[in-house]
Amino acid sequence: MIPARHHDRVNHAEAWMQESFGMTNRRYTSKQRNESLEVCLFDALRVMDNAGVDDLIPKWRREEGLGPRGAKQIISERAVIALMLVQMRVDGDLRFNNMANTITLLTNSQRERMGIRKHDITQPNWYDRIWSAVERLQRLVDAYPGPRKKLPTRESYAAILAARDPEACERKRVRLSLLCNRLVEGSVLLMPRELRRRFQGNHALDATKIPLNGKYGGPSSARPNGHHLSASYDGGWWVRNGSHDGSGSTSHDKRCWAIEAEITTMVANAPGEAATFPLLANGVSFHKPGAIKGEGLRLIESLLSRGYTIDHFIADRAYLPNSVAEELQLPLALLGAKLVFDDKDKERGKMAQYEDLILVGGVWYINIMPKSLINAHALYEQAHEKAGKDAEAIRAAKENLAQRLSERKTFRMKPKGIRRPNGSRQFMYPDPSSYTVADPKTGELLSIEKKTIVVPLATGKGDKKHEAVKFGQEYPHDEPKWAGWYGLRNTVEAQNAYIKDSSTEDIEDPKKRRARGNTFASLAVTMALVSANIRKILTFIRAHLSRVDVTSKNRSFENTYYSAEDPPGYDNESAATPPESPPPPED
Repeated sequence: MIPARHHDRVNHAEAWMQESFGMTNRRYTSKQRNESLEVCLFDALRVMDNAGVDDLIPKWRREEGLGPRGAKQIISERAVIALMLVQMRVDGDLRFNNMANTITLLTNSQRERMGIRKHDITQPNWYDRIWSAVERLQRLVDAYPGPRKKLPTRESYAAILAARDPEACERKRVRLSLLCNRLVEGSVLLMPRELRRRFQGNHALDATKIPLNGKYGGPSSARPNGHHLSASYDGGWWVRNGSHDGSGSTSHDKRCWAIEAEITTMVANAPGEAATFPLLANGVSFHKPGAIKGEGLRLIESLLSRGYTIDHFIADRAYLPNSVAEELQLPLALLGAKLVFDDKDKERGKMAQYEDLILVGGVWYINIMPKSLINAHALYEQAHEKAGKDAEAIRAAKENLAQRLSERKTFRMKPKGIRRPNGSRQFMYPDPSSYTVADPKTGELLSIEKKTIVVPLATGKGDKKHEAVKFGQEYPHDEPKWAGWYGLRNTVEAQNAYIKDSSTEDIEDPKKRRARGNTFASLAVTMALVSANIRKILTFIRAHLSRVDVTSKNRSFENTYYSAEDPPGYDNESAATPPESPPPPED
């Protein structure tokens, strides 16, 4: 029985379940426990329909001159994508023998829906059929073609590189990006429309390492010019620090043979606000460790092509401000996006100038602001170093920094409206009566009587032309509002950890995806993001159906949740919360 005070939210959440998963939560939960493969297949096929995979594969085959002639394959490219999605949902283990076993557990009807044309499960060659299907799929989307059955010598690797057609490789890179982002978008579209419309366009971007099989044979300090290379020869050494390019690293314990996945994630509409929609991954791209040049812009273009708007864009220093301005910050500025990022210590003073304005901490101030305020962070670093371990001196240095940052507000330019189509923006000058500044040489009082100014995108000259765009951001660095927005970057870091959980997708473990090469690893990461998005949607909806706090102990049981199938009742707390102890014995 549903208590009266929960009736509306339960019916609302059940409508979401029907829209996303085609059934009530009670039925879905029962099927998850008793018919798990059916649930995984049902969800996978809905994602693929949303993604339009059935349109992409035939088109690419035609472009490669692979017509429909000849015998039809038992497992098509579409079918193997569906199989990988199902397997990722089941246990995250994309080894071919594991997927072959899953095929034998499906019913004839389920195999037909997946696109598998033969149903004699006693045959021993399902492994080879899956391998063949993956190879055919990779021929359409693999930007790094080459044999990987054994470790290549340096001579054979040179021959592999020489045989690659740059135009064909770029064409297939674009296809892989399209396929992966379409699949991720297919999972986002499982989210009920009402929830999708709550999202206001705030995004966070981060990269995470994806370990590869085949590190043995890769270059090392002991054998920098060894005879053989890794079988996954298009990967690279990843290290935690800096750009993550570990090609010069000599520490075996602190590096990993890997690629990197760039992931964009939806974040909450405002800091401190409970999310009113599931925080899903909605974009992905891949590259060798440290080779991030252009990847951020590719993700932006992918998001725009799928109809997203970008309001706040939050990233770490690898992207903002370290990117070349013309390759990330400038396109974002032209979109009117609000950038939020962290600065290095040396970037916290004056970084750009335009007429009588200076850019400090990412925002514009009048140039007569006292130097002690301009150099607030540098003065703090000096005081902190001088203080050593003196706690009282350190506390005083922090208080002085906070005071100087607060005093900057008097000299700050105030944005008036949003950016114009050409990227320029109008600002209002602070009221001269609000500050008193004297020329340090003459003692003359200084002020600026102008009311407004339009600041263009190009405020400098030569290679410094877009310095203000490169280092500019929406909120003053280190102030509370900036800290609140920058803290939302934790959403994408949590997303990266989410898909590496050993109890679910476990994308951190390359032993669960033995196929070699960057492309299969990229496909596996995409399947993991899709699977994680489905779990997040389900978790969000179920939170609105729960009778009690949902935990790993009770989430798989129907009685944990209210159901629209229950009759309406009264506001009876005992109906919502199971008793914590058995009733007393009867007399």
